[in-house]
Amino acid sequence: DKPSLWENKPLERDGWIWAHNALRGEVNDFAKALDVLRSQNAAVTVKQVEAMQKWWEGHFTHLDSHHKNEDEIVQEFVKDRFRYPNFIEADHDDIVDHCHNIENIIKKDLVEASSDEERAALVKQLSEAWQAYSADLLPHLKAEEDNVIPLLRAYFTPEEVEVMGNQLMKSGPAVETGSIVHYVGKKTMSEKFCAENVPGFVALMVWMMLLNPRHRMYKRTMLRYLDILKSR
Repeated sequence: DKPSLWENKPLERDGWIWAHNALRGEVNDFAKALDVLRSQNAAVTVKQVEAMQKWWEGHFTHLDSHHKNEDEIVQEFVKDRFRYPNFIEADHDDIVDHCHNIENIIKKDLVEASSDEERAALVKQLSEAWQAYSADLLPHLKAEEDNVIPLLRAYFTPEEVEVMGNQLMKSGPAVETGSIVHYVGKKTMSEKFCAENVPGFVALMVWMMLLNPRHRMYKRTMLRYLDILKSR
């Protein structure tokens, strides 16, 4: 009986959508970086392999936190009002299997490769593994948006969900928050603060103490690793 309370809360400003868009952004940007790397027809350098490993560590930390949020916090939050769709939770196992395959290529096979030709073949293999990962992850995110968000908005008030959302934001790793700020954008986040009548000094403190430092860290690390992958 709560949907009417959400009429002024458009989906494009929903925190869960923002979290998903950050994951989508990372998935797409890494795929583009791999395409550039493969198109250069040059030897993959040690520096690029190291950057790939560091980027992957950040992305997996981000993804793992998102899954834990859903499995341990969101499901606990909703359990007394509706049943969380089982098929969505089951998807996590398939996605983690993809992650194990990708990590094996990045952290083991590329390190042990003894020739430029072998590394080039492994980058091609990694690109294919990334496509398979994307083919499962992206529909999974959409399924959550189509099935879980409507239930949240039917059974909970915006204020109740905001409390949970604030808990997730504060407890999540810096790479996750930084990614969300990067892919959502400061302007969009500011518009949400204004639309929800967040006092200016509160919005400024959240930005200065939490969001901006984590965004700066994200640019210094994750975005720089992608630049290294695309450079010669």
